[in-house]
Amino acid sequence: MTQAETLKFVFITPTGILYDKPISEVTVSTEAGPITILPHHDTLVSVLKAGELLIHEEGNVSALVVGGGILEMGDNKLVILAEEAEHAAEIDVKSAQEAAAALAKQLEEEVEIDVTTYETLVKMMNYHKMRAHVGKKWNPLAVKEQDESAQE
Repeated sequence: MTQAETLKFVFITPTGILYDKPISEVTVSTEAGPITILPHHDTLVSVLKAGELLIHEEGNVSALVVGGGILEMGDNKLVILAEEAEHAAEIDVKSAQEAAAALAKQLEEEVEIDVTTYETLVKMMNYHKMRAHVGKKWNPLAVKEQDESAQE
């Protein structure tokens, strides 16, 4: 892959730098909808929402789930600052489903709740729903193994 076919990608979370290398494209969920960033994309700043992040490099695709953040594209460099992120292969689908269900139940049971707490709970619930979705999609064998161990 030549420099003309790549863009510099820096992906940062509160736990550190997950990527800092040239890639061919990234697809990510923004508040405006999913977008794909290719080399030499126009300047862009966008807010990320909980969703799937696909990184294409050297013919391979890496899938992650992102819990929100921001992206900035300029001068053939994409920087993503994510609030949370997890590789699809590391997602425990069952615990993600349980966390989403518990948050949904908490939202149903709250009689009085302020707007900030409500928005935080909804955001967390959506992140765990996306974790379950991405985990099932990209790691179906792990889901099958979890189901089989639960039946034993």
